[in-house]
Amino acid sequence: MERLEGNLLEQVPIDKSVGSKIRYKALVLDFLVVASAFYVSYSCADFLRTGAIVKFGVGVFLFLILSSFEAVLVKSFSRRFILLLLETAALLSFFYNTPIRYLGAAGGIFLALSIFGEISSRSKISNSIQLQAGWNLKFWTWSLGLWT
Repeated sequence: MERLEGNLLEQVPIDKSVGSKIRYKALVLDFLVVASAFYVSYSCADFLRTGAIVKFGVGVFLFLILSSFEAVLVKSFSRRFILLLLETAALLSFFYNTPIRYLGAAGGIFLALSIFGEISSRSKISNSIQLQAGWNLKFWTWSLGLWT
């Protein structure tokens, strides 16, 4: 009989598909945020033409929810900054008849407020208490108005 040397348990390498699934989910969320920004732009232009407030409300609600998830889940500031640029371009996309100086001013204001909100939310998250389940106790209680 041959003598076995070393560890009897073989170490199984990490499956490469796990990392690709995580990137896939992040890319899907990125796509959904930018697509919802396009929908907000379309529904806002439609609201200004016809007064369809329900489409506009649904679009804004969807955009805010997805954008909030994106702000909490994306760790890289450079990636989030690129997404903010894409969101800004998407939000202005259906207003192509508007003079460029108005679009530039509106886009600049939206981008500046978004970057300020991103920096503010990142500081709140980094100063929060992490629980075992991954929830940020201080951030969530602060956002609900329970933290003093």
